[in-house]
Formats: sequence, C-alpha cells, structure tokens
Amino acid sequence: MSIASTSRRRILRLASLACCLLSTSTAFAGQVQTLFVSSSDLSTILSGPSSDPLTSFAQSPGNSPTGLAVDSSGVVYAGFAGENVLRGFDSQGGTLFQTSTPGTPYGLAFDHSGHLLVVEQGATGGGFLGVYSTSGRSLGIASTLDGSAPYSVAVDSMGRIFYSDLNDGLVRQVGSQVSYQFQGESVIALTTGSAGSLYLAVSGDHNGILAFNPTTLSTSLFVDLGAFQASGLAFNASGNLFVSGFDGNSGNYGIESFSAKGASLDVFGSSLLNPTFLAFSPALAIAEPATALSALFGVVITMAYFRRRKDHRSL
Repeated sequence: MSIASTSRRRILRLASLACCLLSTSTAFAGQVQTLFVSSSDLSTILSGPSSDPLTSFAQSPGNSPTGLAVDSSGVVYAGFAGENVLRGFDSQGGTLFQTSTPGTPYGLAFDHSGHLLVVEQGATGGGFLGVYSTSGRSLGIASTLDGSAPYSVAVDSMGRIFYSDLNDGLVRQVGSQVSYQFQGESVIALTTGSAGSLYLAVSGDHNGILAFNPTTLSTSLFVDLGAFQASGLAFNASGNLFVSGFDGNSGNYGIESFSAKGASLDVFGSSLLNPTFLAFSPALAIAEPATALSALFGVVITMAYFRRRKDHRSL
C-alpha cells in the first residue's frame, strides 16, 4: 500500500492515474462546466460555474435534496429524502418528471447501460439499489444492500458497482461478498476518476481523500483534509476534484477543489448550509481499464494510508 510522506499537504497518487487525469484536463480545456450542489439545510439544489456565486437551481421546501447525477444530454437527476421521490430537471431547473421511490433515495450514479442507479435506504435499516430509466420509470431493484445505512454509490470503469455505508464505514461491491475497510475510518462519499479508480472521502481519526483501485488493491492518499470533513465528491470534465463539507477550524461549510495532482485550487461556498452531494455537467469521461479483474469472495480487506496529520487551509 502507498503511504503519504513529506510536504505541508502530502499527496500520493498512482502515476498512471495522474497521467490519465492530466490528459482528460487537456481534452476538456475551455468547455463550460456547471457544478450542482445539494444543500439539505436550505432544501435547495444550487448551481454555478465551479466557484462563487452559487445560485438556486431547484427548491423543494421542507425536503432535503440528496444524490445528484447528470446524463450526457444535461438532464439533472436528484433524490429528495423528505418526500422519497426522484426528480429530473432540465438545464434551467424545470421539472421534467417526478417518481416516487419505495425507499429513501441517497446516492445516484449511472451504470454502463445508461440506467440510473439509486441507493435507497429502508425504513428499518439496510436498503436496496433501485434502477430507473432516464425518464424516471422504475426498472426494478438491482440488488439488496448490506449494512444499516447505505449512502453513496459509484461505478468503476469495469462496470462494477460500489457503495458506502455511513454506520459501519465499509465499502461494498454489489453482487460480491467483497468489502473494504480503510484503517477503521468511515467512508462517506464515493466517486470515480477518469482512469476508473475509486476516490473515497473518509472521516474519523483522519479526514482525507483516498484513491483506490479495487482490482489491484492499491490505495494511496490523494489529499489529507485536516479538519475538513468531506460530505460529497465530484470530478469535473477537466479532471479536477471538488469536495463539499464542513471545516472544523473555521466552523464554515464550503467546497474545495483540487487539481489532478492534489494541489488546492480554490475554496468557495462558505455561505452554504450543509452541502452534501455534488455533480457536474458535463460529466467526467471514464477510460476503459487496462487490467483484468481478480475474483475475491467473502473477504474484508483493510487498507492503511495515514502516517500523521497535516495542516489544512481553512474555508
């Protein structure tokens, strides 16, 4: 396993992963990109040009927006936990459809067939992975989900589906008995980088972003967040990672962005209240993998990545 070492903001990454991210950044240079942010305390989805100002995109008073996803045509999909509904919006925030969900919707992601996957928590714990068409029609349940509070979901370049659980801190793979534990930290959010590896927001004794390849089991510390507790992750089309959360030093919520090398680019959104899930339009393109899948069954794998805390800039 890779371990972080020397500078103020210590960064480790796989060389091949960095190469892919940098080439993606070049390919999308100059493209207009829009960031979407769920703010549960404001009952609002906000949008903006990857920086301040963020303005209201869609509201649902008294209902918390949760997971977000954007398809190739620019339709924005959002779950709402207060109502147990899934909505689709056009680029101006107009509602295209509304679908009731049998569970409480949280993380959203598209699979390789273009179907929308929705993590839905059950009323008494646990949950399932709902599958929906781009028009909001329910296509059934892909899988039941272990754990007591499944939350975030991501699909890697091989089409494998992974999800996190807020309570037990594990990352699990759908359709497999494999689960991953990261030095006892809780995994809050998942997203996929351009090379197909997973990026994980972890919190607990340490707060940071990990780059994880489930095939090779290589894990590296992309960035140490210090007192910043991440709640959402998303890559833009240029390969920069955006992280929403709460800064324990300043007491402010906000969003911080990082380059493909993990260098801090910007801090904004200090006026946000409890920002959680993030999504971009256009979405990041994911490359096909270069390595084959190794089968593992009934395994809990523990990863180590932190050596010591580092300082983190405040919002």
